[in-house]
Amino acid sequence: MKRFRLLLTVAIVAGLALLAVVAIQWRGGIDGQHPRQLVRVGLYENAPKVYTDKKGRPAGLFVELLDAMAAAENWQLRYVPCEWAACLEQLQQGQLDLMPDVAFSTERARQLDFHKVSVTNSWSQVYVQSDLSIQSLEDLAGMRVAILQGSIQQSFLERLMAGSQIAYQPVAVSTLDEGYRAVRDGQADAVVTNSFFAASNGLKYRLRETPIVFLPSSLYFATTQGRHADLLARIDAHLSDWRSDASSIYFDATRRSMANLPEVLVPRWIQLSLVALGVGLLLLSGINLLLR
Repeated sequence: MKRFRLLLTVAIVAGLALLAVVAIQWRGGIDGQHPRQLVRVGLYENAPKVYTDKKGRPAGLFVELLDAMAAAENWQLRYVPCEWAACLEQLQQGQLDLMPDVAFSTERARQLDFHKVSVTNSWSQVYVQSDLSIQSLEDLAGMRVAILQGSIQQSFLERLMAGSQIAYQPVAVSTLDEGYRAVRDGQADAVVTNSFFAASNGLKYRLRETPIVFLPSSLYFATTQGRHADLLARIDAHLSDWRSDASSIYFDATRRSMANLPEVLVPRWIQLSLVALGVGLLLLSGINLLLR
């Protein structure tokens, strides 16, 4: 009899505990709380847009914006370190859900899905060894040019040089840091970089800037084709709201990502051209006054 009462008591306590769990879950549903959605995000090194900071944490403009979106949307972000080409391959195969800092192209749009509102814009530029004087594409003839494997710059430069019938030696690299080091250490003559990375790393490697600027690009998050339309829609919603509010995290994050850049993002040849234009206008104004 005592054993029966003990078993009955245990059953009642277990039943009450189960009811409590169900009630909590039901109340959570009523309050609009849902299980967190896991989002696997590719993390490669391209400071200041996307990178791993000194403490080993994901950082950069895209990371800061995505973290803010995740907090609002109840997403659980899992950053997966990978090199650029491997990141894109994993995204296409569905091993990643989201990839930041992807330049849009019609070729990529056949393999990946993009949202509509761009995160930011960039351009590509050639930097060379400090003792070289390069002024045009023709000057790159026969030279070793480091370029990020799988990047939009790689295929574009290949077509550009072939169209101009300029032979060069492409040196594929896994990261832009590797490309810069190759030039600095004499393993390459030039590197194709983007405006953000060039401005952030100019003083670190001390390469020479050239006036070879091409491929202005709009940068986005991308997903596996045919999947995660919900993610892209929410990303667009947040970007649209933030970009219309000057006090939003979008502008704060943008300013923070640019705060410690040692160089401005405008190519030096453009700055010099503007200075020359200003001097010319002043001279013309002075001559005009003298002739009156």
